[in-house]
Amino acid sequence: MRVRNFFLISLFLFLLLSPREAFPLQDEGGILSLFREEIESERANLRFEILDSSYAEFDFVGGFADGRYRLKSYRVKPLKENIYRLELLFEKKRGSFRYSQRVVFYFWQGRNRLVFLTKEGKKSFELPDVEINIEKTPSGYRIVKLFKEKVLRLPVEGGTVYLKIRRLK
Repeated sequence: MRVRNFFLISLFLFLLLSPREAFPLQDEGGILSLFREEIESERANLRFEILDSSYAEFDFVGGFADGRYRLKSYRVKPLKENIYRLELLFEKKRGSFRYSQRVVFYFWQGRNRLVFLTKEGKKSFELPDVEINIEKTPSGYRIVKLFKEKVLRLPVEGGTVYLKIRRLK
């Protein structure tokens, strides 16, 4: 009987003194933190896509790793409404060596405009327009949407990033 009472009193004190640790789902941020990835993917309402053909050119004072790097991967993380953090990973293979460079940009997205923070200040770009063509077919007409690409030239420490984007389909 004493062991049972001791256990119940200990449990009560534990729950009383640390309710957040005992029930993380009942605090305000607990549930949200469990669905963090889903919330971030939903909040990242980008109006454009970054193309795999993006690249960067780096010049490290005549170093062996100079030259063109291809885009290996990227990650967009929403920070606040319409403000994002873009992390780019570029890679270059020369012989049996692999070189990689990680570049981070912060940008704001408006209706048809992107503003990037760079080492040279803010760089503003308009999103490429969607071109609509009407083609005649034997059975009538067909509407064809063409999504143009645009290259954003963004200066970074030791080089330049050429970010190829187009509007989402």
